[in-house]
Amino acid sequence: QPNVSPQKKAFRHAVEFLGELRQYEWLFVLDADEYFVPLNTSTASIDEIINLANEDSNGKPAAISFHWKWFGSNNAYEREKGTLLERFPHSHESDHVKTLARMQDTVSFYDIHMPILLNGRLRVNAAFEELKEHRATATPNYKFGQINHYWNKSFKEYLVKKLRGRGAIGLG
Repeated sequence: QPNVSPQKKAFRHAVEFLGELRQYEWLFVLDADEYFVPLNTSTASIDEIINLANEDSNGKPAAISFHWKWFGSNNAYEREKGTLLERFPHSHESDHVKTLARMQDTVSFYDIHMPILLNGRLRVNAAFEELKEHRATATPNYKFGQINHYWNKSFKEYLVKKLRGRGAIGLG
């Protein structure tokens, strides 16, 4: 399929055909430029957020969607010195999510952001509020955590990424 990104195709194949993946209770796929950050002192780790999901009195959520915070280089031309946190101190909210999905309730994924759940399964945001629509976007909520997405690096870093391509060079 020439119009399907290799990343989405590989991810969907893994979820649908790798039985080993189904041995895990939860799946949370993040890219190399994304980091999950717990934000509530009572839920300072992903394990504590999963425990909270398992104890939710409104019914166990099958999926928890966390919003991105986009961090950028402030239009730098060259790569600057310093750590990631030093280079990218500013961010802005995004309505895009990545989703922590309970594997027993997941059929597949629309893309790497949104699981296809069994009928009647509950999807919530980072405040454990139900999300009725199954979209990769929603009103941002950062109560228990966020995905720091360091996507907009310097122009030269962007150029290297573009020259590298999308992983489909020579295919098709």
